[in-house]
Amino acid sequence: MEVNVERKVNEDGYSSYPDQFVGFTKLDEIEWGNHSYEFDITGVWVRDSDGTLWTADDSGCSCPTPWEGTHTLERLFSVEPLVERYKEQGADGCYRSGAVTQSEWESFKSTVEQAFADLAKR
Repeated sequence: MEVNVERKVNEDGYSSYPDQFVGFTKLDEIEWGNHSYEFDITGVWVRDSDGTLWTADDSGCSCPTPWEGTHTLERLFSVEPLVERYKEQGADGCYRSGAVTQSEWESFKSTVEQAFADLAKR
């Protein structure tokens, strides 16, 4: 399930932060690689109206900035798709140079799991 998103804009009509969408609050993001002038990230947002979690991936070089071309978010029903993405980092038996560290992954995963726990309490 996908939802179209609209960027929040400031009083001048410009979006200063490409990762801020109307009706959503950014929960966290993880950078899968750490390469100069490149990005490969996954972000998670909480929909303000109901607390559901939504995700998007983005990658590219330094231009454009991350999330600049993002126009849709996909509903996240569990942490499993993120776990699968993490496992892909070591699919060839060794982690890519500059890949996400274990502690970065654990922190990101914990944040998302806590958001799912909070959602279950609603």
